[in-house]
Amino acid sequence: MNKIKYEAEINNYYFIMKDEDTIEVWTDYDGEHPESYIYVREGSIKNEKDFHFEVSDWFIKNQSR
Repeated sequence: MNKIKYEAEINNYYFIMKDEDTIEVWTDYDGEHPESYIYVREGSIKNEKDFHFEVSDWFIKNQSR
């Protein structure tokens, strides 16, 4: 299992980044699989600020689903 680099929570969504190019989107930590994935260009997340920008952007675009 890969080590968690960054994680965040917005409302009922949990975001976990373990790989350089994928952020997992969970609604239930006990679930078997993430609800969705955010794919980013490898190396584009250079720090925690970049990570939070990506998950915030995803949340704004997907909150009304």
